[in-house]
Amino acid sequence: MIVSYRQIGLVVLAWGMFVLSGCSGSISGQPVDAGQDAGQDAGQDAGQDAGQDAGQDAGDQGPQEETVLTITDTVKVSGVRRFGINLGSDTWYNGAIYTKERIPHGGFEGVLYRSIGYGPGGDDQSYWDWWDAGVWADVFIGAEAWFVSGPRAWESLSITGLETSVYPPRPGEGDLQRFFFSPSGAETNENDGFLVERVDDTVGFIGQHGGAYWVFTTGAGSVTTETGDLPPGSQGQVVAVLTAEGSDVAELMAPLAEDQWLDVAGSWHFKLWAKGSGNLTVAFADWGNRGPNGVDPQLVPLTADWQQHDMTFNLSDYPAALGDSFSFSVYLTGGTAKIDELSLTRAEETNPTPFRDDLINLLNLLKPGSLRHLQIGGSSIANHLRERNSRRAFSKHRWDTPSTGDWPSHPDQAGQANYHSYGLHEFLQLSAQVETDPWYCTPGTLKQNELVELVEYLAGPTGTPMGDLRAARGRAAPWTDAFDHIHIEIGNEAWNSASSYVVAGYNGQEYWNDLFEGAKASQYYLDKVVFHVGGQSVNTWLNNILTDRHPHGDSLAVAPYVIHDMDAAQANWSDEELYSWIFGYPWYHAHQGYMAANFEQLTQPKGFDLSIYEVNHHITGGDAPAEVRNRLVTSIGGGLNIINWMLLMLERQEVRVQNFFSLFQLGYNTGVGQVRLWGSVLSMKPGAERYRPTFLALMLANKVLSGDLTEIVRSGDDPVWTCTHRYDDDQDQDQQIPYLHAYATRDGMLRGLILINLHRTDSLPVRLELPQIPTGNQATRYDLVGDSINGNNELEHAAEVEVVSETLSNFGQQVQLSIRPFSMTVLSWQDAG
Repeated sequence: MIVSYRQIGLVVLAWGMFVLSGCSGSISGQPVDAGQDAGQDAGQDAGQDAGQDAGQDAGDQGPQEETVLTITDTVKVSGVRRFGINLGSDTWYNGAIYTKERIPHGGFEGVLYRSIGYGPGGDDQSYWDWWDAGVWADVFIGAEAWFVSGPRAWESLSITGLETSVYPPRPGEGDLQRFFFSPSGAETNENDGFLVERVDDTVGFIGQHGGAYWVFTTGAGSVTTETGDLPPGSQGQVVAVLTAEGSDVAELMAPLAEDQWLDVAGSWHFKLWAKGSGNLTVAFADWGNRGPNGVDPQLVPLTADWQQHDMTFNLSDYPAALGDSFSFSVYLTGGTAKIDELSLTRAEETNPTPFRDDLINLLNLLKPGSLRHLQIGGSSIANHLRERNSRRAFSKHRWDTPSTGDWPSHPDQAGQANYHSYGLHEFLQLSAQVETDPWYCTPGTLKQNELVELVEYLAGPTGTPMGDLRAARGRAAPWTDAFDHIHIEIGNEAWNSASSYVVAGYNGQEYWNDLFEGAKASQYYLDKVVFHVGGQSVNTWLNNILTDRHPHGDSLAVAPYVIHDMDAAQANWSDEELYSWIFGYPWYHAHQGYMAANFEQLTQPKGFDLSIYEVNHHITGGDAPAEVRNRLVTSIGGGLNIINWMLLMLERQEVRVQNFFSLFQLGYNTGVGQVRLWGSVLSMKPGAERYRPTFLALMLANKVLSGDLTEIVRSGDDPVWTCTHRYDDDQDQDQQIPYLHAYATRDGMLRGLILINLHRTDSLPVRLELPQIPTGNQATRYDLVGDSINGNNELEHAAEVEVVSETLSNFGQQVQLSIRPFSMTVLSWQDAG
């Protein structure tokens, strides 16, 4: 039986990094090593000469002899794991409609401010920071502070003042930010990390426009926050106050989704606490139809005392009265109302987690080996463990305006911050439900004992403070019982100097190592808790420092993105030139380039594992038009390139834990327009599912990635192409790259084989020689195919790339196959024993 998955297709947007250059193709009968690897430098120049010969024409091909692949039981890489993926946050505007709860910041809690800087040095009562205070002057004064490294590490300090001045030993640096603190003590060193924290519960956080809420007011209407008068049993400290006398209006509108991403039909439950006077109307809404003019408006009876209200809305279909954006309106006229703990969920969700059935079904289809939850900095582990209604917003950037808790009128913005769309406990529930190992990025701004407390929360019994917290959230047994491994990374890309990363993380001195060492000293620590040292894939100099500096880490985690730049000349290359160049990038970096160097020079001799926290294309630089970049990153050719890169790193660098970036994101804005990065799924809406080819390739690989990777002996005619492109300054010769890439797995009696044909035009004949007779002489075959190497599943047209499956009979110890050009074939079978 043949089954086609064209309708669930392949459409997802992805971000990419790097440029194409001269690989070309002529077939030779020379056998080549089966080992394949691919790499990417997140910041390395592609170094391509537009005038360079992109390669030789493949030429006319005569009839081809078959390639013979002899599958053996020799273990090449043990303990293979399925490929993982980055989950990201719930975002209502791009398809990532993850959580059942559609009002994530329903408690209006205030902001936790954390920032970590470093500078040229200090004296006994002050420190000069390379980074200025931005707009956080009022946040910093009176804030708590700690040096995280150096002679004053982890002494409790208080910020007493700020000034901008020259650091006397280095006047050439100009004016720098100077922090004064008490008590005084030893002089500090250059680049000692300086962590500052301020918790502001005196005002709440409503959220900038397009985030948690939109705010609309007319006349003297206002939306503010206050403390003190709380609903019974509240675990928070803040409520929202809507004031609208007479005909004035005060309104909060929570964005829920766009109609193309969410099936809204069914029963919706809305809850809130409220008190006050006036007419408080709640309804489904959009920009033009809000409050009493929304869909199914209902009046909330207001009284002088707090009352909890539980209301049901029944929608048979997407409301015709609304536009593309689907929201929920809380609308007041003629009085003052206090509201708190807003919640909106759809009743038809059936799974036991806080996440929507659509996401559970999607992840069950992909079967990721790991699920990475990315965050950068600003929050705390304790905050991320709070329940939703008491969870604070958080801010990590000194250049984001602090919250005032006041929205005088739309569209004035009163404060910038972030909020967690789901918590750590919820993330672990999701991981357990879909049977994947969680990869948790803690905030990059951790205090001394936070990792110790995290280990106790993950592995400690009830009767301990963190074990009791876990039990109070609904799980008595340790989380370590649920997973093979729990991966921990501190922040995200602390090495990155881009504006969204600085002062939100720190990898200097002994900071991470002290945190890892303290966590491993916990009596509840288990070695299934894996600590990752975040490095930069192309920067082996930095990675050498990091692995030396943090010996208590377990794995060096890097992000080997593929192709960072593309110029206008390369945009005019033929498909043969373009794809031979990008297909050569992984092969080179797996065999000679930066991934080979990371493994051979750093992780292998130092006893570190090598892991991938993110991987994808990264074609965001250069002056090539967006259209050409999008043709590449969304295509079946692009999908084959990424999956082959990941398999090469598994085979050659033994990278068992790899996380593709990312599940959802439609596009990324660059200087030449939007590039369709970084997502792999375009829609998970039932009946309208669309997956990009990369997602489908990951899905197919995960069907057989378990057990051990075993040796394949290649013989017969093994066609290659000559790639003349130079991927770094150390490359001194052309590459002979096989068109056919093959990877075999064995897990007990179960066997798998992945075949990838990178030929741009020709099918390849293959003969398999198996070590044992398959059970029933049968196997299951899956093929990822399209009619064009540029075929994609983008939403503006019908799906062009599909997975086709069939059951193969007469699958004996010798099997002949034909592998289509630019395709991926996965075979799975069981030994007869």
